[in-house]
Amino acid sequence: MDACYYEMLGWKKKSGIYISIGKFFGKILGLIFAVGVATGVVMEFQFGTNWAEYSKFVGDIFGAPLAAEGIFRVFLESTFLGLYLFGRERVSKNVHWFSIFMVAVGATISAFWIIVANSWQQTPAGYIFTGWQSGTYGFLDCSF
Repeated sequence: MDACYYEMLGWKKKSGIYISIGKFFGKILGLIFAVGVATGVVMEFQFGTNWAEYSKFVGDIFGAPLAAEGIFRVFLESTFLGLYLFGRERVSKNVHWFSIFMVAVGATISAFWIIVANSWQQTPAGYIFTGWQSGTYGFLDCSF
């Protein structure tokens, strides 16, 4: 959100210092995003290799929030982050600010789904057992 805020201030006040601060936070955001993608890919493989039995047992429940997080991360965050990082001076100021705003929105939604998945692991609710597999009797019951 810092990059979004400072980009808006730089755009509205036409101040070079706010634009420089926005660029700085944008570079940090790009670095953090790259590290998050690298660690997230490893975690996804660990669910399949190290915790395969766990994944088979709760995959129908646990996979939905992870898939939602992946969709928001890949399609929303990465698209607009690329537009933000590489679109400066190539797109209008409106589009450039909107792109960092959408990165902030996508990161917030993505973080929500990660928290939903992690909280379900800690306090599972809204599921039923069917033999050697679990299922959900309500997606909202599992999520909230």
